[in-house]
Amino acid sequence: MTARRRLFVINDQAGPRLSPDLAREIGLNESIILLQIEFWIGIADHYRDDRWWTYQSLRKIQGTFKFWSIQTISRTVTNLVSLGLLDVANYNKEPYDKTRWFAINEDGVGRLHSIAMVTGVSQIATPPSQSGTPSSQSGTPSSQSGTDPCRNVTTIPETTPETTPETTPETNDDRPAELRDFEQNLGVMLTPLVADAIIEYVGKCPEDWVSKAIGVAAGRDARNWAFVKRVLDNWLAAGQMTLEAPGRQVPRSAAKVDHIEDADKYVKGKYGHMVNRGEDRG
Repeated sequence: MTARRRLFVINDQAGPRLSPDLAREIGLNESIILLQIEFWIGIADHYRDDRWWTYQSLRKIQGTFKFWSIQTISRTVTNLVSLGLLDVANYNKEPYDKTRWFAINEDGVGRLHSIAMVTGVSQIATPPSQSGTPSSQSGTPSSQSGTDPCRNVTTIPETTPETTPETTPETNDDRPAELRDFEQNLGVMLTPLVADAIIEYVGKCPEDWVSKAIGVAAGRDARNWAFVKRVLDNWLAAGQMTLEAPGRQVPRSAAKVDHIEDADKYVKGKYGHMVNRGEDRG
């Protein structure tokens, strides 16, 4: 009988953890980053304001996830904060040091269905290769992967006609229009947590605001809920839909007035007669 040949992968001590159920609930990238930050917190010894933290720069995080760009990591971290799963602070000694500190938001994680926070468990012992600093807090012990220390082999279950479940395609989409808009206009997977957040904003925003904010995000190629949320928060703070992207609150009427005033300073005044106005053209 011919020996069966399998793929052999050297166990990567820095390999990320993956939970398919968590990935489906909050997104693949978000689930990987969240679990990795939780691991870094577990091997660190940074206790501030009654919570455990880890400090990591985006470049240090990229050192673990070399297949992601800095922009992807930054966007993923922003999404985790927006979803209420991650908290960010700054406990650095030097004012110029902007390295971010991360802690798990236990209230947010407590709303998830795929994972749970366990209380009364002491910090994970730091492996011999870990020194508790950001530059060395990048490894995942082999014991966390549940595999042989020398290799990482995943068993693929055999699929037969008897074991293959029958699936019925969904023909009717009776979800709220805002959820469909999010998937269709942004082209990203709608996770249950994001869906709950969208429904929450639908309840506290005037009609059509959520759909219009999704349109703003699509127009700026910002394909994530964090951007849509910032747009809506700006509109809620201003009491109306505004013209500019998040960070600037300029009502359409004010923007029009500013534009007129800017034009007037060129066509009026001491040298106004030298300006070729539109109505003077033949």
